[in-house]
Amino acid sequence: MDYLAHSKREGTSSQGYADHIHNVNRMAIQNAEAAGKYSQKGRDLLVHCANISSTLHDLGKLNLENQKALHQESKCSALPVNHVDAGAAVLKTIEGDLSLSSLAVFSHHRGLPNLPSEYNRGQNCFRDDDFEARKTTSAELNNLLECHERLLGHISKTGQELPCQGDKSVFVRILLSCLTDADHTDTARHYGKYPHKQENVPLRADERLEQLNAKIEKMNKFGERNRLRSEMYRDCRDCSVSENITACDSPVGSGKTTAIMAHLLNQAIQRKARRVFVILPFTNIISQSVQTYRDALVLPGEDPEAVVAELHHRADFTDEDTRALNAQWRAPII
Repeated sequence: MDYLAHSKREGTSSQGYADHIHNVNRMAIQNAEAAGKYSQKGRDLLVHCANISSTLHDLGKLNLENQKALHQESKCSALPVNHVDAGAAVLKTIEGDLSLSSLAVFSHHRGLPNLPSEYNRGQNCFRDDDFEARKTTSAELNNLLECHERLLGHISKTGQELPCQGDKSVFVRILLSCLTDADHTDTARHYGKYPHKQENVPLRADERLEQLNAKIEKMNKFGERNRLRSEMYRDCRDCSVSENITACDSPVGSGKTTAIMAHLLNQAIQRKARRVFVILPFTNIISQSVQTYRDALVLPGEDPEAVVAELHHRADFTDEDTRALNAQWRAPII
């Protein structure tokens, strides 16, 4: 029997279970290693949890009823048996009832639960709400694991799950992101829905700041108002800031859209940042600022939409690839 992770759909062939698990595991570990560079204490735990949760996240798809459904051309309906429950159950036995890996598997479709309420469920936490569903899944766990190991080999582990140091709520969100990004990306690639423009555009903060400096100098050559705007620009750009939160109280018309961006780019250079985020209150202000930044910051040969992402409910995109990459926050300026 060919065990599947995804069925035929819209002229696309089915995807094998082993192929999907292998791809998700590889990408989830890559995500965890990349994110773990910014953690003082949690890198090893993040990689471990991403590894084992991605290995078992779709274990329940091996259920025979689910396989029957997956071997039919998909109509995008739910599988007959909750395929998340099996992986969560196994990880609870491997890592303990409050396993972070089990939480990630439990949440990778539904999102994170209310943790205090979930912990109050005792031994049933991170499991299906329905007693009969849990009973059925628990009874077939050994068979599912044997099938999984025939297809992929013995479950690879990188040590036992250790207690989480630091803020657990932040950790589980990063872990869930590592898993769901890998899962959704591989699924989208299989169905031809993943953008072809996969290269992340680098921030290149020093080059963009140099270009912005030249544009501002050219614009503000004459007049008292422009002299004041230039002064405002230089003060924002060059101010020495060590705090993590700062404020700029400046009136309309003082040129703060570009002045604050100059400050942010300078901070990005000092802090070796990869992205700049600008959060604004109204869609028309977002669109105006995006146009200003695209005019001033896009370097020769670059796609403006790939450099400065415009994200709000009314944003238009030239193609689906740009929309997808923007929605994934992979542009350098967002």
